[in-house]
Order: sequence, then C-alpha cells, then structure tokens
Amino acid sequence: MKHKGRQRSKSKEAGPYTTKLDQKAGMAYVIHVCSSKTGPRAGGNRMPITRISSAGLAKRKPKVDWKRLDATTEADIRRQAEEDGHPVWTAREFRKARLVMPPTDVDVREIRRRLRLSQRAFAAKFGFSPRTVQEWEQGRAQPDRPARLLLAMIARAPKTVERVLRRL
Repeated sequence: MKHKGRQRSKSKEAGPYTTKLDQKAGMAYVIHVCSSKTGPRAGGNRMPITRISSAGLAKRKPKVDWKRLDATTEADIRRQAEEDGHPVWTAREFRKARLVMPPTDVDVREIRRRLRLSQRAFAAKFGFSPRTVQEWEQGRAQPDRPARLLLAMIARAPKTVERVLRRL
C-alpha cells in the first residue's frame, strides 16, 4: 500500500498469522494472531519467533527484579533446585566430579572393523543411520560431540553399550 508517495509496509494474511515486510527498514517480522476460530497452532513450538535488529535490542530494558534476586538466599536456591528435580551437589561431590572430554578424533572404520560388522549392521546395532556411518568413514562428515562419546564407549565396551541399548 502507498502512503504519501512512499511504500510503508506490505501485509500478507496467512491463516492465524500475519507476515509484514517493512521495506524501509529492510526487516521482516511475523505477528502471531490467534483467532478463536483457528485456535493455537497444533504441535511444535508454541513460542512465536520475533526478529529484531541489534539497535532495537539495545533499546529494550531487561525485565529483572533485582531486589527480589538480591533477596534470594542459598536456602531458596537449594529449595527451588530440588522442586525442579535438579540434583543439589555438596562441596564434596563437586571435588569428586570430573570433566568428561570427548575424543577429538574417532576412527569409526577401525571400531567397526574390530567388531567385524558391516556398515549397515554397525548402524543398526548402535542406532546410527547407515548413511551417517558411511559419511564418517569417508571423511565427508565428522561425528558431533554426543556421537563421539558414544563411539568412544563402543570402542571400549561394545557389549555393555549393546546391552544398554537393548533395554531402551
């Protein structure tokens, strides 16, 4: 739509959502409008996605109640953690804890050959995609951190990992 000789914004209706493009600012944003006829969108994340420029973000003020935060005691924090189901560690438990570092390089082909399995059998046994195993072995992709940890456990104790995965 034109307004006083220049284009302000375009609006496109798409069900319960309205998409607007502000051409002057060069930003697109989505306004989520939920009508009583359509209801909230089904499944997925119900949180709307909002795009904002860094200048707009800098203008926003944080919504932190600093007085309430400063008044929170260690006992309050412990109680809240227990209510949320998070473990509360003692100083002794912190000292005993250790950092688990995944190996940087994992030779998937070597692990698989040591177990005498084909790519397809290895993938099926340990819950990987055959294509992913192939990509790892040919060097076109690298396992991410959780996969490297699992592969390291498979390399060290394959029967234990297999037994645990069977119980899932």
